[in-house]
Amino acid sequence: MPAHPWLQQRKTGFYLRAKVPLEIRDEFGKVEVVKSLRTKEPRVALQRVRIEAVKLEQEFSDCRRALAKTSQRAESVSDEDLQRIVLIWFHDQERNAAARQRALRFEDDELEVALNALRHDAALSKDAGDAETQRHVNSEIDAIKAEHSLAIESGSNQYRLLFELVQRAMIERDKRSIRRLKGDFDNRAFDSLFNGVSPESSRPEAPEFKSKTLGELIDEYENEPSRRHVTDKTRMTYRIISRALGELLGREKPISEISREDCRRVRDVLCDLPPNATKRFPNMTIEQASRHAKDEGLERLSPTTIKLYLGHLSAIFGYAAREGYITANPAANLPAPKHKTRKKDRRAPFALGQLKAMFNAPLYTGCQDDEAGYAKKGSNKLRRGRFWVPLLALYSGMRLNECCQLRTADIQKVDGVDVIRVEEEAGSDKSVKTAAGERIIPVHPELKKVGFLAYVAEKQKAGEEMLFPDLPKGKDGYRSSPFSKWFKRFMEKAGADKERTSFHSFRHTFKDAQREAEIPEERAEAINGRDDGRNVGQNYGNGFATKTLEKDMRKIKYAGLNLSHLYTS
Repeated sequence: MPAHPWLQQRKTGFYLRAKVPLEIRDEFGKVEVVKSLRTKEPRVALQRVRIEAVKLEQEFSDCRRALAKTSQRAESVSDEDLQRIVLIWFHDQERNAAARQRALRFEDDELEVALNALRHDAALSKDAGDAETQRHVNSEIDAIKAEHSLAIESGSNQYRLLFELVQRAMIERDKRSIRRLKGDFDNRAFDSLFNGVSPESSRPEAPEFKSKTLGELIDEYENEPSRRHVTDKTRMTYRIISRALGELLGREKPISEISREDCRRVRDVLCDLPPNATKRFPNMTIEQASRHAKDEGLERLSPTTIKLYLGHLSAIFGYAAREGYITANPAANLPAPKHKTRKKDRRAPFALGQLKAMFNAPLYTGCQDDEAGYAKKGSNKLRRGRFWVPLLALYSGMRLNECCQLRTADIQKVDGVDVIRVEEEAGSDKSVKTAAGERIIPVHPELKKVGFLAYVAEKQKAGEEMLFPDLPKGKDGYRSSPFSKWFKRFMEKAGADKERTSFHSFRHTFKDAQREAEIPEERAEAINGRDDGRNVGQNYGNGFATKTLEKDMRKIKYAGLNLSHLYTS
C-alpha cells in the first residue's frame, strides 16, 4: 500500500505531520501541523491521514483566500473587462512613474545611462518568447489577478489575451517614460489602446462582476464531475437541502450575500422537520412542514439525519469557497441543536418472543415462496436473501446494508477461522458507515449449523459475485432500502412487530448478548465496527487475533431461542 507524504510513525502510533506553506504561515499561525491519527494500524492510519490531509488542505486554502483583497472572484470575464482592467493597471503605473520622473534631476551622462536602461527594457518587453520578459509579465498578471480576484487559468485563451494586453501596456509605459526623461511630458499614446489614459486623466472604473446566485451554485454543485460517483440516496438528501435553500433564501440571492445567520435559519427549519416530510406533506413548503411538525408535536428527524443534512449544507458552501466564489463557508461547523432522543423514541432490542415469532414464521418453517407468498404456509423452504439477512444480523451484529451488500468473496478464512469481511470497495456500491466499520467477524457456530457456509460455497461455485443476488436495489442504489420496508411488513405478519423495534434492533440485541457473555468492551466494539479500526487478524497488524475474536463469538447465545428446526444434516 503506497505511503502518504504526511504520514509519520512513532512509537506511540501514527501521526499526520505537514509543513505549513511559507506564504500563509503568518496567517495560519503555525510553521508545522502535527496531529495524532489515534491508531497503530498502518492500513487504518493511511485511511485517516488521507481524510485529515483533505481537511488540512482545505484549511490552507481558506487561509489563502483570507489573504485575498476582495471577497469575490470573477467567474467569467469578458475581453472588454480584461481590457479595462489592464487600462486601470496602466493608469496607476503612469501616475506613479510620472510623479517620480518629475522629481528626477540628471547630469548629462546620468541621463544617457537612464535612457539606455529604459530602451533596453522597452526592447525586451517586445520579445514575448524571452524567459525574462515572460517572468516580468506573469509577475504583473499575478498582481492584477489578486487585485481583481480573477479566476483565469494559465494557458487559457483569456490568460493569453491578458498576457498580450499587459505586454502592450509595459511597452507603452517604457516608451512614455523615455519621452518624459527627455523633457517631453506630452501624454499622447504610442499605442491607440491607451488613448486618453494619462497621469492627469481619471482612473478607469473597474468592471463589476455579477455574483453567482444560489440557484447557479446549487446547479453547478449538483453537476460537478467529481460527484458523479455519489449514490442516488445521497443525491436525494442533497435535494432536500437544495430545496430548503431555494425556498428559504431564494435561488436568485447572490451567494456573496448569504450570511451565517441565513444558514442558521435553514438549519433550524431542517431540525424541526419530521421524517419523510416531502412525502407526508407534498403540498407544504419545507418551512410549513417544519412549523406544522413542531406545532403538532410530531416526531422529528433523528440527530444522525440532522447531522447528515448539516454536513451537506456545509459541503455546498464549502464547494463555493474552494472555487473562490466566496471567501469563507458560512455553514462551516454549524452546530445542531442538542435535542436529546427521548427514551421512549430510542430503538430497543428484540424480546425473546419477537425472535421466536420471526424465526418460526412460514419463511423459516415452510412458505409458498419467498416473494409475495413469504407469510403464507407452504411446502417450500427457500434459503435466499430474505432468509439469511436476519440470521446474519442476529449472529454478527452487522448493519442491514453491511449484510445486503456482501459479496461471495467476503466470506474467507483468516488464520484458519471462517470470517465475514466487511469493507468498502472503491468504484462499487459497497460502503461502510465509518472507518471503524471495516472489520472481520468470525462466523458464529449457529450460522454454520444452519448451513450458511454451505450456502456461500454454493454461490461461489455458481460464479455469483453477490452473496444475495435476489435482493433488489432501491431507487437510492442500496439493497437495504427495499429490504428495510419488506422487513417491517414481515414483522407485522409474523406477529413480531412492537413499538421501538426495527431491523436495527438486531444490533442492540447482539450488543446485549455480548454483555451477557462478558466479552470485554474493546473486543465487543471491534466486532461491532465501532472501535478505532484495530479489528484485524494476526496477518493484518497489531489488532485482536482472529482466534481470540472467534472465542468471543462462541460465547454469544440467546437463552430460550431454539433454531434446531433450521439446522442442516
